[in-house]
Amino acid sequence: MMDRDIPKRQASAAGLEPMMHHSDLEVASSSSNRHVHPQQQTTYSETPTYYQSTEKDWQQQQHQQQQQQPKRRILGLTVPVFWTILIILVLIVAGAIGGGIGAGMAASKSKSSTSSSSDFSSNNTTSNSPPATTTTSAPSITTVVGTGPTVSPAPVDGGAGCPSIDGTKFIPLNAQGQQIAIDSSIPSQSFAVECNTNYPSGEAYGNPFLYDIMILYLPSLDDCIAACASYNAMYTRPQVLFDANAGKGFCRSVTIVKSPGEYCYLKNGTATNNTFGNPGGFTSARLIEDPTAATPDKIKV
Repeated sequence: MMDRDIPKRQASAAGLEPMMHHSDLEVASSSSNRHVHPQQQTTYSETPTYYQSTEKDWQQQQHQQQQQQPKRRILGLTVPVFWTILIILVLIVAGAIGGGIGAGMAASKSKSSTSSSSDFSSNNTTSNSPPATTTTSAPSITTVVGTGPTVSPAPVDGGAGCPSIDGTKFIPLNAQGQQIAIDSSIPSQSFAVECNTNYPSGEAYGNPFLYDIMILYLPSLDDCIAACASYNAMYTRPQVLFDANAGKGFCRSVTIVKSPGEYCYLKNGTATNNTFGNPGGFTSARLIEDPTAATPDKIKV
């Protein structure tokens, strides 16, 4: 009881009201002195030792069986590796297809835009604008050199040849088999054949007013006469008649030199005969009709 009064006196000395104590209550003893029933002191483990051992053995067996079983493979690859590669390939193919489609759409859009711009530009061109000019590059030209003998064969007489044809009349035909007219007043042209005859051109040969209109290689006298007649038919055309530089008048005679490498000579007339000592080497023909009778006011003689 002395111990219980000490707090009262200390509280009084401090000017505080002492707490009321109930003498009839018992103070609980510490937990160390509490009495516990012997059965309550028994502690049980969560899982019995027997079951723990059995479960461990079963897990070990399952693990061993899984290791002993062969892993499933696809095309020689494990399942995870196979599916990983397949997914990557699918993504690559899908990306390529998507890129191709996108590029095609972009090209189509660009083409459509260019076409629209061209249409807009053409529709807004005024009528006063100068016409557009187109520049065309010249085509490439391939040079081909004629093949054949080095020297052309000598032109020959027509028909039976000289002297049989001397003094005969020859009427040339065009490619359609028709007679060659100068105009409506001269429906055909005829030539008198003269064997062993040559009319050399130029003052040096005594023929100052005679000249060669054209020199051609033709294989026969008949072809040479036809060329002369065709020239006359073209010479009467208006665009030629009024051109001071067009030709040298009508073709009035022809001469072939019957030697290899020689030609047919179209001449504007006849003059002194000169065969240079080789009469068999020349044959001539002269136009019988007078071409100036067709258009007397227009023909240059």
